[in-house]
Amino acid sequence: MNPFQHLPSVDALLAHPEAQTLLEKWKRPWVVYHLRAVLEEEREKIRCNKDGFDPNPQQILKELHRKLENFPSLVPLINATGVPIHTNVGRAPFGEELMEHLRRTLTGYCNLELDLSTGKRGKRGDHLEGYLKFLFGAQSIHLVNNNAGAVLLVLAHHAREREVVLSRGELVEIGASFRIPDIITFFGAKLKEVGTTNRTHLRDYENAIGENTALLMKVHPSNFFMEGFTKEVELADLCALSKSYGIALYEDAGSMGLAEYSFEEGRKVLQEHLSHVDILTFSGDKLLGGPQCGIILGKREFVEPLKKNPLSRVLRADKMTIAALEATLMTYLRKDAPSALEKMISTTQEQLLERTERFQRKLGQGEILTGDSPLGGGAHPRVRLPSVKLALKPDHLSSALGRLRKHEPPVIVQAEDDRLFIDLRTVFEKEEEMLLHALEEAML
Repeated sequence: MNPFQHLPSVDALLAHPEAQTLLEKWKRPWVVYHLRAVLEEEREKIRCNKDGFDPNPQQILKELHRKLENFPSLVPLINATGVPIHTNVGRAPFGEELMEHLRRTLTGYCNLELDLSTGKRGKRGDHLEGYLKFLFGAQSIHLVNNNAGAVLLVLAHHAREREVVLSRGELVEIGASFRIPDIITFFGAKLKEVGTTNRTHLRDYENAIGENTALLMKVHPSNFFMEGFTKEVELADLCALSKSYGIALYEDAGSMGLAEYSFEEGRKVLQEHLSHVDILTFSGDKLLGGPQCGIILGKREFVEPLKKNPLSRVLRADKMTIAALEATLMTYLRKDAPSALEKMISTTQEQLLERTERFQRKLGQGEILTGDSPLGGGAHPRVRLPSVKLALKPDHLSSALGRLRKHEPPVIVQAEDDRLFIDLRTVFEKEEEMLLHALEEAML
């Protein structure tokens, strides 16, 4: 007898009462699509075990329920790692104030490209221009959907078929194979490497300048640093050199975050950098704690032409990014509304200790340890945040971690050896009770 004949049909399974509950929630083609996938998995089991496998309709429907429970796929979770800009969990959190701004602005229509004073078509970048010019002292600004795009746009427009002079110590790779040398050459610019990995002098740049030089370029290393016998050229000196030869100076600040300092000190550092260069690009999420985007600042004659480049259309930011970035920038100007990321980073070790002690009393177990946490985001390797952790020792660490990930909402923590560690820096106060219940269940 053909073993595949034991499999119930799609129609028979959909007629089952348990399937009806799914059909009340999801459209029929979506349920059928996943049911057929489950049935194909059952067929594969039969192929592997023709004589001993007996398909069970109840089990098939249970697996169908499990598949459809995975939607939506993108869900909120509790970040108990203490890493504020955690790449795997969405980097900087938006927080309640920013989300309320998005709700008010985007639930219906908005004046994305409408000048309300004239009734004529406006420009989407105008919503951000005033903030960025004031905060950083830029003559001109341009926004694209991510900083890799910003770098690509600058190089494609200003250096195609021409040379870009860059120190060998700054030929970096920043996550997911984003390599500066590849980006430089992608649109036909020519990379001219100068200096050595650990030492580059001003004369190295000067000796490399020729009639085909388009840009002198500086790249912030972001995710690493060098110590020992090292030397790099100060931006002010490179600025003087570029002016003497009439060549533009471009810096990719990437994730040279304001969080490396206080936020106000970091803004002044970025202002100083901008005073030396013609073009500066950076990440809106890693540097400002806002949405992922690429921000281009600089002198008018170098930034304005980028807006007319066809690549700008390809890379342009959408209304959600613009609304989120405006809300983020407002937090730097208002007295009463620091961003969610700023609150996390500015929390002191003493405040964390007090909060962790309260949490430990509620949980009734764990050892409190002091230490530090990275800032995250594949950046700021020198920045360590003084922190407090609650160490817990479950009977089976891997099982406990699995239960935490499957909890609703899921919980992620740090783990080392046979212990897991809770750092409340990145846990919102409203999440504490949910975290408490998740840990109580996971530690059973």
